[in-house]
Amino acid sequence: MARSKLTDRAIRQAKRAGVLIDGKGLRLKITANPTSGALRKNWVLRVKVDGGQTREIGLGSPDIVALETVRKRAQELRELARSGVDPIAYRAQERAQKAVEAARTMTFRQCAEAYIEAHKAGWKNAKHAKQWPSTFESYAYPIFGGAPVADVDQAMVMRVLEPLWAKKMSPMS
Repeated sequence: MARSKLTDRAIRQAKRAGVLIDGKGLRLKITANPTSGALRKNWVLRVKVDGGQTREIGLGSPDIVALETVRKRAQELRELARSGVDPIAYRAQERAQKAVEAARTMTFRQCAEAYIEAHKAGWKNAKHAKQWPSTFESYAYPIFGGAPVADVDQAMVMRVLEPLWAKKMSPMS
């Protein structure tokens, strides 16, 4: 006799730690917090990848990912595994690619501000920490602060630097 699939109601009403099986490797893991006893529910898909290795792939909480959505995603991941692709490695590659795409769309200003935030703890004093954003605000941001980092080229940088060089290097300065 075939086991029936999970329902939204059964998922909501689950009140004990354990595993509820939806089928084809899709499970709902329910764990209890040892301190508070609060239940935590997470979707997990078990698949075999090339070479017979079993992989468990977390697919999120049922509070965030609906049953039908998780079933569709599980089917996609099973198909990947059947074609010889490790779904976990594939997902990591997807995330890395999205991060690269997001970085490409960052403006120069966003990138500079992130750099300043990441490095300001290592600067010697507060004055030095104020000089960085002030310098960018005065010189670089008006020219190419809103441009995507990938579009900042030598000509833009030269538009910022040439007036500074002329001013700082002139005999009257």
